[in-house]
Amino acid sequence: MRADGASGVRGLTAGAGGPTAPLAPPDFRDLFLGLGVTLLVAVPTLVAGEDWHGRPLIDQPGLAWVVPMVVTALAFVAGGAVAGRRQPRLRAAVGCGFAMGILAVLLLLAADVTRRVLLDPTLPMGVVRYWIEASAGSTVLAMLGATGAFRLLPGAGAAPVPAAEG
Repeated sequence: MRADGASGVRGLTAGAGGPTAPLAPPDFRDLFLGLGVTLLVAVPTLVAGEDWHGRPLIDQPGLAWVVPMVVTALAFVAGGAVAGRRQPRLRAAVGCGFAMGILAVLLLLAADVTRRVLLDPTLPMGVVRYWIEASAGSTVLAMLGATGAFRLLPGAGAAPVPAAEG
């Protein structure tokens, strides 16, 4: 804590009950822009990985399936960074990354469930386990992206500029 009462962490000041700066409501434009970035990269990557030369990449020999996994992971990091980049506090940035990650995971899961029901109504338990693990990991990656954007990007942590009325 510095002598002027500031904690040294952007957006935090000390008061009688701890940090006093209120959380700003999330900027939904950034949240949905982050969601769009994530889906624009992840969806084509996952579609290509599911139908690579007629069958899923993960079922083919070799480690080629790692490429779409890494690209999709980076899409969640980038989407989280976009979603949380202009939040005034780290906690708000992480919350935006979490919200974006959950939204993207729900949309991707809904698409995969629909695809699987249309192709084959059976659902192996291994797939359900994979969905749970991938959902948790993807959401954490989005939160890490938001944290990185808050800490590293110029202008991050600055409150969004309100739109002009009129």
